[in-house]
Amino acid sequence: MEAQENLRARRYLIWTLFVVFVIHGVETIETIGGWFAVHAEKLQLAKRAVAMPTVPELALALALEALVVALACFAGARQAERSPGMTLYLAMVGVVFGTAIVDIGQAVFVGGYAPGLVSAVVLLLPFSILMLVWGLKAEWLSPVGLVAAVVVGMILQWLLRAVTLGVAHSILG
Repeated sequence: MEAQENLRARRYLIWTLFVVFVIHGVETIETIGGWFAVHAEKLQLAKRAVAMPTVPELALALALEALVVALACFAGARQAERSPGMTLYLAMVGVVFGTAIVDIGQAVFVGGYAPGLVSAVVLLLPFSILMLVWGLKAEWLSPVGLVAAVVVGMILQWLLRAVTLGVAHSILG
């Protein structure tokens, strides 16, 4: 009985990643339009290197990313132990960690608030660190695996964002 309750608690904790990601997405979507307007001059420098999405494109991209996060949560929660699904889940935790780092970096770049900054600092960063440490303590990750999850997750964060923005642009653009 205790083992079943422990498994259920692990599954709830795993699915919390989806909730945290959705909250972050809502903050980002709600604040990005005004942020683009306020920081237009600084963003013109960045725009030369990267095409800036419209708010609807970003919203659709974040919705697509949320689907990927949900699939990773499903895979991790299915067994909630060392498994390929848990590996996928922990890689997605690395993606969420990377998202937080990118949002903090954007805030540093503009010298103030960036869309998603509050939830990145209050939710994404602490939760992703908690889950990565949990994965390490549960021996789902080795110390090298922990570093790999963060590095691969940060790379996947950029790749996932590029793909979802591309899909959103092709649908809405």
